[in-house]
Amino acid sequence: MLANRSPVFSAMFQIAMKEKRGNIVEIEDLSAVAVEGMLSFIYTNKVLIDIDTVADLLKASDKYEIIDLKNFCGQFLAGALDIQNCVRIISNAELFNKQELKVSAINFIVSKNEEIYQMEDTHESAESQTDLYMGITKSCFKFLHMMRDYSGLGLVNSK
Repeated sequence: MLANRSPVFSAMFQIAMKEKRGNIVEIEDLSAVAVEGMLSFIYTNKVLIDIDTVADLLKASDKYEIIDLKNFCGQFLAGALDIQNCVRIISNAELFNKQELKVSAINFIVSKNEEIYQMEDTHESAESQTDLYMGITKSCFKFLHMMRDYSGLGLVNSK
């Protein structure tokens, strides 16, 4: 079953790797929760997921190339997007190459920019994730430029 759902596991069992010889796969770089979730998904197509475990599941899905699990995690994150976790979601989207999710989260931040700016931990995060915040800032400028253009066309009320 592992080999059917993951090209990485498939390769492990097809070539003369230690996993094939011993029928044991050692996974040392993932949390027990992530491995359990990944195995649950492989065998049942279901997994218990929350905002605190999703990054580990994304790491597992990425490492073992389990596309369905990666997509499932992306859908979960899109549905969980709020002002408390939007920066963390963008960070995960960037880390695991989920561009559509990243765009959705950036658009969310642009639309909720005042609320997010008021949050104290936003400023601390900005210092540790400069590149991410530069991308968000560029998106904000694009949004404001677009709004100015719409305003000039009479599509948006200007004050």
